[in-house]
Amino acid sequence: MIALVDYGAGNLRSVEFALDRLGVAHRRAPTPDELGDARGIVLPGVGAAASAMAELTARGWPDAFKRRERPLLGICLGMQLLCETSEEGGVPTACLGLIPGSVRRFGWDAPGAAARRPVPHAGWNRVTARSDDALFQNAAADEYFYFLHSYRADCPDDVVSATATYGEPFPAAVRSGGVAGVQFHPEKSGSAGTLVLRGFCRECGAC
Repeated sequence: MIALVDYGAGNLRSVEFALDRLGVAHRRAPTPDELGDARGIVLPGVGAAASAMAELTARGWPDAFKRRERPLLGICLGMQLLCETSEEGGVPTACLGLIPGSVRRFGWDAPGAAARRPVPHAGWNRVTARSDDALFQNAAADEYFYFLHSYRADCPDDVVSATATYGEPFPAAVRSGGVAGVQFHPEKSGSAGTLVLRGFCRECGAC
């Protein structure tokens, strides 16, 4: 059983469909009290960091994540929320602090930027992953995944388990113990994304 954190800011249906394709049982958990016997937790995310953190805090999730005894996977905004701070919206937002690092906007859309790229970063991009991360053990070392984001994480090298490049290199996946995050959307990334989700479910013992 996998629990999907339901805080009003996640693309839950897409993740649910992906888990259905894997034959993995899942439930929505609006609050930590509804985790039940879930073996792993998925924190999806679409939206802004400040409003997402406000919802998570109101529902009691930050303390629950710190006490958790099961693997946790953040997806897209969910990965960014694992970091310590986010500058999304121009005002620093304190995030969950489960992964060292901060989140900032891609930098080349400013006037005079040397390497302009459209923001948001939307579409398929090659990801180079470390083979020792459970998420990527069944995926190719260099594979394409689907991204949709305007902000990127800045994290120490020792927690970065995969990278991609969009004008500049950025973390495509991070890992600290049982806490992992992916900037791309595995649920929208075809067979490669399915392998990543299967890797997480196997790590949890859910499949």
